[in-house]
Amino acid sequence: MNIFRVLLIIIIALIAACATPQKQEQVFQVRGATLVVGVGDVVLSIERTSDLPNAFGGADIFGRKKAQGATEVRFLGITEGQVVLARNDIDIDSDETTMTRGGGLLLPSQTTTSMTGIVGTTPVVGSATTTGGYTFIPSRRAETRVRETGWITITVPAQPGSKAVVAGHVIEIVEAEAGLLRYRLDAGGA
Repeated sequence: MNIFRVLLIIIIALIAACATPQKQEQVFQVRGATLVVGVGDVVLSIERTSDLPNAFGGADIFGRKKAQGATEVRFLGITEGQVVLARNDIDIDSDETTMTRGGGLLLPSQTTTSMTGIVGTTPVVGSATTTGGYTFIPSRRAETRVRETGWITITVPAQPGSKAVVAGHVIEIVEAEAGLLRYRLDAGGA
């Protein structure tokens, strides 16, 4: 067995042994601490990603990720004793893989030339194959669909201890004034 076959078997085994792609979520606000925002500021910002799948369905061995969406909540102020929040969700559905993210393949090219002619008084027919240069084959582009819910209004009583649940996270009101909101994120159960 030559070295090329051994290396190919090892590479295929390593790629096939990769873990299944997992989803991740990153929250940009500190949990458990009392946070302060003004009108228009972000109360909660979440980005969702997942591991980039390889050709065999496993996770990318280099740890690359692909976007899955985001959720954002903003403080709009206080109206009639209610804290007014606005929520926007973006969902991203993509068939992106390690094969679609790469640039493509660069393959050596061959050219075959047919010749006919006369040498002296003898007719000659032949062909010659030359190797040189490369042919670039681009990878397939990933298809991505983005859905945005648009801004949804959420109201919560402007009293300490009032709670709103957004994307599995609890926003607890600590203090609410005309242009100011003090809150804790994930400060307790719903």
